[in-house]
Amino acid sequence: MGIPAVGAAVPVASLPAVALSANSGRPRVSIDELLNNLTPEVAAELREQVHAMIEQAVARHAQPMDSDSWKDVQGPIKVAAWGFHAAETGANNTAILQSAVDLVIYGVLNAPIELPPGASIPVSGRLFFGYGNTFHNATLRGQGKRYRGTLSNGSGTGLLHTGTAHFINIQSGRGVSMNDFTVAGDKAASYAAIISAASETILDEATWTAVGGNDRFSPHCGISIDAYIGDSPVSPYPAYTPPEWTGATGGYTKTSSTMTSFDGVEVIGFNTAFGNSLGDAASNGDFSSWNKCRVEDCKYAWSVGGTQSRTIEIKNSQAARVHTVFTNYKHGELSGRYGGLISNVSVGCAVQIVDFAGSAFLAGMAISNLYGESMWRMGNISSAASYEYPIRWSGGLQSYLWQDTYGSPGWFLEGTTMAEITLSQIAFTLVPSVLTFRPDNTVIDKCVLNQTARDDTITNLYEAYAHNALGGGFVVGCWNSAQNIKEQNPVFRPVNVETGVLETIRALQSDYTLTTREYCLPIYLRRFRPASEPMGAAYTRGVPSQSIAKSSLSSMTRSGRLITMVHTSLSDARALDRGWNPGNILVDLASGTVLFIYSRIGTTVKAIMQNNYKVSDEDESFTTFDLAAGTMNILNANIFALPFTTTGTVTSGSAVIMGVTNLAGSSAHISAIQVGDFYMGWSNTGLFSETNSVVTAVDAGAGTITLTGNATRSASNVDLMLWSRPGPANIVL
Repeated sequence: MGIPAVGAAVPVASLPAVALSANSGRPRVSIDELLNNLTPEVAAELREQVHAMIEQAVARHAQPMDSDSWKDVQGPIKVAAWGFHAAETGANNTAILQSAVDLVIYGVLNAPIELPPGASIPVSGRLFFGYGNTFHNATLRGQGKRYRGTLSNGSGTGLLHTGTAHFINIQSGRGVSMNDFTVAGDKAASYAAIISAASETILDEATWTAVGGNDRFSPHCGISIDAYIGDSPVSPYPAYTPPEWTGATGGYTKTSSTMTSFDGVEVIGFNTAFGNSLGDAASNGDFSSWNKCRVEDCKYAWSVGGTQSRTIEIKNSQAARVHTVFTNYKHGELSGRYGGLISNVSVGCAVQIVDFAGSAFLAGMAISNLYGESMWRMGNISSAASYEYPIRWSGGLQSYLWQDTYGSPGWFLEGTTMAEITLSQIAFTLVPSVLTFRPDNTVIDKCVLNQTARDDTITNLYEAYAHNALGGGFVVGCWNSAQNIKEQNPVFRPVNVETGVLETIRALQSDYTLTTREYCLPIYLRRFRPASEPMGAAYTRGVPSQSIAKSSLSSMTRSGRLITMVHTSLSDARALDRGWNPGNILVDLASGTVLFIYSRIGTTVKAIMQNNYKVSDEDESFTTFDLAAGTMNILNANIFALPFTTTGTVTSGSAVIMGVTNLAGSSAHISAIQVGDFYMGWSNTGLFSETNSVVTAVDAGAGTITLTGNATRSASNVDLMLWSRPGPANIVL
């Protein structure tokens, strides 16, 4: 048979039989039989348009009509020519688009499917990009995302989905590509209302859950990958029936996908924008990638549920007005692996960035250069201890304005104690006071915290001590064991604790040299060098805290953010040693609540909560802060070091330390020690009791320091580097 002219009519009967797919090996059928089995909703004229398209493509590429090679023609399948447009019904548009997809994934046509421009093209049903038979290299592309789905002018493709299940599901695909269109669900207004209400209820996940579509295995999802893996779950997606000619069956137990890519795709108004591996079984869904994508007005932006969904890449993308940006613990197996790189992502108006939990390890994933504003907390990173792999989060600026608006969370980064997390060179801004990190193995490396309340001068000096001790406000766990204390290295501006003036210099905690009485020592130091000996020997800071059971207190009460604790007994020496004077810090291990002490009179200690309170009602906490049960860590922020290496001689039965000098034989520098200070070396040397370690006199000329009680034994070359000062005067709040 000769090659027909472009546009020439070709009788249906004259079209040859073709193999449907080299991959599936299905029986040969005629093109007429194929068209007769398309979805019934497709109008009769669609048949003519399909014929015309095939005929023109064959003529254009000079393919012989008596072979199978016509299915290899190049050029996009323009579904607008098939009747897919904004004026058509959602049901018909669904049928037209599904028909085009079926022709491609079964090898009848080998060309990208091209969507027309339009702001709100209705597509009411689910679109199945595969039914379980493996297929390769299918592409769906539009004319560009329309930015929030509302742009009325210019090009761009906007699909309006009115269904309650997923819109597009990719199943058993290899190298599927989706590019340049917007998908809008029907929940955008509901999520937008949560944001615009400007109430602390925005922080409650239940507020977002109430919008609907939250099922673990069948969420209301914009675009999903492998929703039908595993056996049918307890809450499955509705049944579906593939076209008979495909030979496929509906339901679950389908094979999984790999190497799916999205470029320039926007999803708005769904419970979950992008869902990967939603079924109740281990699956691949691996090597999925997103570039220049955007999510808005959804509860979850990216959700990965499968333990084998590895090497996930998300880059150059944005998420706005969402509860959680990335999660692996809400769908499917509840143990998504991720394990790839998230880079150059921008976040705006989000309760939290990550929610990672479950039994799957995150396979050494990395987050790089994430920019965020109007957020509340970093989120949660928890996983089984036996599968711990490091997570590195580096670069970018993160602004937490919602803390100032609604209140600070208990744990800024919640999670299990075993998680290995390194935070490097991140700027945290618009934070009222502190950031708390529950994973003990968190490492702060050259990060900066800029607080909204921080001025060039700190009015209350108790805040100055706490500021220096926490490296600007970072609260990281694992203080009670010297072996487990991590090498924290935040960048911060130290405060002169006597004047409250914020210095212009920047301090790094590695090889710390700001060891004079005016600054005190950060609690995370593993080592420091005396201020006047920057090239000298390094000294160990030692264990920076003690713990106390709340049940050991006589009472603990709360009024708003103010906490009053009454001890059964508390001597001045114990307060200096353990850190119960103004300027010191308490951390509740159950809730992450941080307290700064501002007053001590006898056995009564008063402190103010720095986080875990609601702005609307300061008597309320976000995480339960139990005043009767549990344990608190006490962080001594009043410890300072002398500017020179200093030693002395102790004689049994004497309270006077003699021959106090530096390496050059001078004792002038010990004038930095004042009456009322406390010798912190008492417990390490065993030379004095706690009660006998308070300074009663200092003679710099004679090189002597007198304590309150006698030494228990004699010793020479005694280390005299570390001391605790009483802290600032009490204030009334």
